[in-house]
Amino acid sequence: MTLTLSEILTYVQPIAITVGGLYAVFTYRGEAKRRRSEWIYRLYTQFYETDRFKRMRRLVDYAPEEEIKRLTRHIEVNADSDLHEDFADYLNFFEFLAIQHSYGNVKRQEIMDMFEYYLRRLKEQDYIVAYLDTYGFEHLSAFLRRM
Repeated sequence: MTLTLSEILTYVQPIAITVGGLYAVFTYRGEAKRRRSEWIYRLYTQFYETDRFKRMRRLVDYAPEEEIKRLTRHIEVNADSDLHEDFADYLNFFEFLAIQHSYGNVKRQEIMDMFEYYLRRLKEQDYIVAYLDTYGFEHLSAFLRRM
């Protein structure tokens, strides 16, 4: 029995389309994973390898009493100071992560793997928790409550 080209294509075409579709899905997933990894690495470098958050990391990490008193005074009077602005920027970094988590763009475990220590330090300090609630850091507050 001899098959014509048309008859052969009837069988081969669906297989080729399926294989091509599967290849496209696997390629897309691999590329998406690579881009996600690059994005997470950029967050890591922004937080740990630049000086942008160094001052606030130190304040949150070591909780030096005089600096915290100074910061809370600035917050109480709503001072437009560099210290208050640095603190808000620091919290905005984590608020951004919490928002991205709520949208499903970053996994909770990815955030915890890189930033758990600093998130726990935020949660442990009452003045920070109060600040989050007062100044509308809803996503970060919710994220910390679920820790």
